[in-house]
Amino acid sequence: MSIPPNGPSKVAVVIGGTSGIGLATARLLVDMGARVTITGRDAERGARASQELGERAHYARMDVARADQVAAAIDDTVQRWGRLDWAVNAAALADTPFARIADITEEDWDRTLAVDLKGVWLAMKYELAAMIGRDPFPG
Repeated sequence: MSIPPNGPSKVAVVIGGTSGIGLATARLLVDMGARVTITGRDAERGARASQELGERAHYARMDVARADQVAAAIDDTVQRWGRLDWAVNAAALADTPFARIADITEEDWDRTLAVDLKGVWLAMKYELAAMIGRDPFPG
């Protein structure tokens, strides 16, 4: 897939775009000519990633398990770049200790579900609303 050089630049958000698969995907999108908002919880890592990606990238601090922060990051993307065309949901917890299931704490389990499951749903809720131009907060 490529973006026509004379056509309008596509706009993407990469949730979890400050490292790993998310950062590699953001790099590919920028190289293809897209404007990209990358998100993550670590502001220092986000600033480094954004700087590495250049002027076609922007970092928005966000915890994908928090609806208010997801909504704000998607709104920031649309305000900054004018629209949203593509979404990549690559956030996942990597800081939960590896343990036998009997040793996993309820807090670690709840956080994993909040990021890895609820986070994808929240991201899609606001991304899709932005893509189809609908208010995600009706009424």
